[in-house]
Amino acid sequence: FPAMNAFQEEAKLRATRKLADLLTTVRADVPTATSKLAEGSPLHAILDHVTESGADFVVVGSHGHGVLGVLLLGSVAEGMVRKATVPTLIVPAAPEPT
Repeated sequence: FPAMNAFQEEAKLRATRKLADLLTTVRADVPTATSKLAEGSPLHAILDHVTESGADFVVVGSHGHGVLGVLLLGSVAEGMVRKATVPTLIVPAAPEPT
């Protein structure tokens, strides 16, 4: 489906730009910060990156959709708590500016 491929490429381009902007901001306080854009299941992509990078601690933001949201949709933060092989800190994500 060409339309789907175009949509995915556009989404990847936007995500790459957003990630670069966020990294610039973070590097003001953490000069050695790095980023990685991954595709696929968010939980599995994060778990794979933790293993590949040799991370010894992970911080994950949570939108806090509640119990019903976790039951229906699952939660990356919940999965990290259950499956991560390193200590994982879950913090509330900052609200999006309106």
